Amino acid sequence: MRKIKILAITATFFLVTGNISIEAHGSLEPQHIQIVFADEPNGSLMIHNQSSIDFLLFAGNLTGGNILGGIWANSSRNFDIRKIPSVHGSGTFTIRAVPFEVYQRKQGVLVNQDVLWTDSVNYNLFDSRHRSVLYIIHENPLAAPAPIDAAPNHAFFANEENGVLTIYNQSEYDLALFAGRVERGNLLGGIRANSSRNFDINKIAGLPGNGAFIARAVLAHTYMTKPLLNSDDVLYSNLVIYNLNDSVKTILEIPAVIDESMTTFIQLTNETSVVAQIRLNSPEGTVIAALSPFERRRVYLQPNFDGYIIYPIYIFTNVDGEFQEIIPGSRNDGIIFYINPNQRDTMVMMLFNSFVNNERISLLFE
Repeated sequence: MRKIKILAITATFFLVTGNISIEAHGSLEPQHIQIVFADEPNGSLMIHNQSSIDFLLFAGNLTGGNILGGIWANSSRNFDIRKIPSVHGSGTFTIRAVPFEVYQRKQGVLVNQDVLWTDSVNYNLFDSRHRSVLYIIHENPLAAPAPIDAAPNHAFFANEENGVLTIYNQSEYDLALFAGRVERGNLLGGIRANSSRNFDINKIAGLPGNGAFIARAVLAHTYMTKPLLNSDDVLYSNLVIYNLNDSVKTILEIPAVIDESMTTFIQLTNETSVVAQIRLNSPEGTVIAALSPFERRRVYLQPNFDGYIIYPIYIFTNVDGEFQEIIPGSRNDGIIFYINPNQRDTMVMMLFNSFVNNERISLLFE
């Protein structure tokens, strides 16, 4: 992979806090339903609903003024977030999905338990090119996965000797690994705490013969017990570049610095059209996360009063299909931040953007 050095890294910092309030706001009349579910072509938020459930979406709290609109099962549509009174300029909000049938049946009087799916939306109304894309995964959100046996030799954790992906898990927890989005069709298998194993990526349906995907890990316990996974459940992610016709292995390491308790974190947003790989302490340091184009997610790190320094590395393919990366020009281009365990309701949010142009492409299996 070719490396290109740059002169500087730019990032924007925000402090974000939030709360939830629930109000009654009535149900929708039949004549209004088609309007609520209608596509808004100029909207900057696109949702792909791969589930079998019709949803009503909210930008923030479950109140009538925060209704973004509806989305039918197994469909996609655009949403114009400018209609939400609290959305202006640039920032972030939590999107919440409630089954439309539940909203109608309860006459719009909702509680947090009615929410089946949530995710985070980063927006910038000043930039007409900015778009956020989110997925509601295709499985039935109400159907829990089959239990994972605790036996050490259970098939879920079994080593696949001929697999071309090797993972070293230095964390203290068992993990479930996915190729691409955290949905069950992309499940690679599990890995025990403080262990290593090979994964056979051939099992993923539709995976091209060569290319790249972001491997995402969630706690095995979360995978077993939570009906619907989202980006906040991802404990670790990294880019996998592969060739199924080549036996050379890709080796990834899940570092011990990851906070498995998921109580302290930073919020990262990749504002570019390519993959951003986040390294710790130096441009060649340990990878703590990889973000797909325009992805926003939490990165869980253990508290450290001395601070962390991170370096975003941008990875893309050129016109010849070769993978290249843009790396910081020096250690001075790192971004330092602190995680205070006494302020867990506050997060640091960083937006990586600017110099990566849209002509560079990112070929990812998701």
